[in-house]
Amino acid sequence: MVERFPAGRFATPADIAAAVSYLAGDDAGYVHGTTLVVDGGALATRL
Repeated sequence: MVERFPAGRFATPADIAAAVSYLAGDDAGYVHGTTLVVDGGALATRL
């Protein structure tokens, strides 16, 4: 199943934590009303 992901691996807790950290931090201060998909590119392969 992992070969279906463009990233070539499953997510780790650190991958999810990095996204949360970004959204909670100052770098995302101007990010509003969007969805951040953290799926290793799986959604992009279904379009």
